[in-house]
Amino acid sequence: MSHAQTLHSLYPSLAERWPTERVARHLLAAADLPLDKATTRLLTKAAGSTDWRSHMAQDFDRALAPRAQVATAKALFPDVAAPARIDDPVALRAYVKRLMAALGVSGLSFAGDRPARAHREGPHASKKAFNKRFRLVIRLAEKVETFARVQRMKALAQVAKTRLAARLPQADFVADADAAAFIAWQTARLARRSVFTWGQQERAFDQVAEHLFQRLGAGAPWFAVAHVHPVPEVLARLNDGEKGRLLGAWFDVMHDAAGVLQGLADTGRYDLRRYVVRRGNDSSSWNEAAGAFNAARDGWLNAAHALGLFALLDALLPPKALRLMAADVVFMHRHAGSGDLDPDTQVAQALPSPWAVIRGEAACGRADVEAACAAAGVVGRGWVHPRPKGVAPSTPTLELVHGVAVSSPVLAEALKRAGAFGGASKAAQVKPERMPGFTRAVRGLKAWISDPT
Repeated sequence: MSHAQTLHSLYPSLAERWPTERVARHLLAAADLPLDKATTRLLTKAAGSTDWRSHMAQDFDRALAPRAQVATAKALFPDVAAPARIDDPVALRAYVKRLMAALGVSGLSFAGDRPARAHREGPHASKKAFNKRFRLVIRLAEKVETFARVQRMKALAQVAKTRLAARLPQADFVADADAAAFIAWQTARLARRSVFTWGQQERAFDQVAEHLFQRLGAGAPWFAVAHVHPVPEVLARLNDGEKGRLLGAWFDVMHDAAGVLQGLADTGRYDLRRYVVRRGNDSSSWNEAAGAFNAARDGWLNAAHALGLFALLDALLPPKALRLMAADVVFMHRHAGSGDLDPDTQVAQALPSPWAVIRGEAACGRADVEAACAAAGVVGRGWVHPRPKGVAPSTPTLELVHGVAVSSPVLAEALKRAGAFGGASKAAQVKPERMPGFTRAVRGLKAWISDPT
């Protein structure tokens, strides 16, 4: 396989969650990729054994477009212009409005918005024909909103894990082989699942990433690199126009994530003092939006510093958006003697909510954040200045079950299907009469987890 083919085959990894082992194997498979001996040795070690595999999904949750409903609508409404793209929520919403106009309805309540027979016109006036079409439009509208919500949350989840990697055009990715190798590797490192721990997560920038980064020359496409590694060292190589584009892109993500967080917070069901999960909280949506907000905040803060926009930071420096913490993690913090909550919680308690600041409903500048950090005894941690870059050791991708490390993919799959670490609601429905041996093994594993002695 040529290196051009390899780079094109690697491009989908920017929007997915490939393990580093898979990325390493793609890079090693390119016969003419300019890899020196040291790089080849590092990637060969990172690729792992030949029988390596993982039970974990290598993609984010997919947003499924309402293809079936649109196809049926085209057949039932042949005179209504269909959307050019069915993966665009804006075009789909406009299509729903055209269908509503064709039926002569102004709302989507079957009981309240269905006009009387005397007020219906056109070929769909009969009761049966009208009801069939009206129910379809209602279902299509619901599907469109679900599709739009999942698509929005997927985009935020991608930013939370891999920064702007999913938004990098393919032409920019394949333009330089060395840069593409670094971007693909760094994206895979960023996309790793979080480990269940009361300590800090391992840094994404590891020894392999550092080696690949050092291979980049002065003529490398640094704007593309900044999509996944927006550190001062990279931003210093960009012109002001490129820095400004990144500044705007990061702000747009913060604004979108702030809208999701505000919508959830307005329900009144969230603990916005301690940020501990309560029963009934949509913690997945909250943490994905908060993760995207914080990743975008880091990139925006770095770009603002690179542009020298210190007057902007004096007037506008939104606080971090804290993730919701599970009660068992809070217990582990307390048991380990490190306190109930993360130190950032005290800083956040002294500042307005990030969604209020980013939407212009509350004021928060650099002096406010510095004062809150000083009162809480928090130094650094990315509140005011870019985070310092560190290099983590290169480690294999862990097999995880709900964040808990497991020794093998087979064991991980068995534990996951049994609901281990996640409760019965996470377990697959395994029929004892069809898999008696598996069921007995699962019971033994769950008993051992409860009492390993």
